[in-house]
Amino acid sequence: PLVQCLWVAFPHRPEAAHRSPPRSPAPVSSHVPPPDYMEGEEDDDLIKPKKLVNPVKASKSHQDLHRELLMSYKRGGGVGVETKPELQRVLEARKREQLIKQRKQEDEARKKISPLEQELLKRHKKLEEVAQPAYFVTYEKIMPRLLQRHKIARLEFGASNMGH
Repeated sequence: PLVQCLWVAFPHRPEAAHRSPPRSPAPVSSHVPPPDYMEGEEDDDLIKPKKLVNPVKASKSHQDLHRELLMSYKRGGGVGVETKPELQRVLEARKREQLIKQRKQEDEARKKISPLEQELLKRHKKLEEVAQPAYFVTYEKIMPRLLQRHKIARLEFGASNMGH
């Protein structure tokens, strides 16, 4: 009869026919005794805990910063870039400058040449300086002599061939 009743109530849901009727929850309160702290009795013998003071919030600088933030919030309706205190802007600028300086030093350290590379470059430059002028000087001195000898040899060879 219950299945028929469910089917009549929910004809489009066939799973409703296979459900069992809902059960009533078991009375839990009869098995568990009420807690002791709910009685409302206060023991005067117990030491009551005190709230600990946060050292950051108690510091003078934190209180000043908090006061300044509250005042700037009330004036401008929020904390923006323009409402930063001068000290904070100066500190941020210093920090930026230090970062830039540090990056430059790191770049220079990367670009620095090791002592071995420096010595090799010096020797290479010295060899180039010695080799190039010596080659040109030698070429300029020897070539005209070679050309002159070559002309003489041709003339002598040509004269000796004609005479025979």
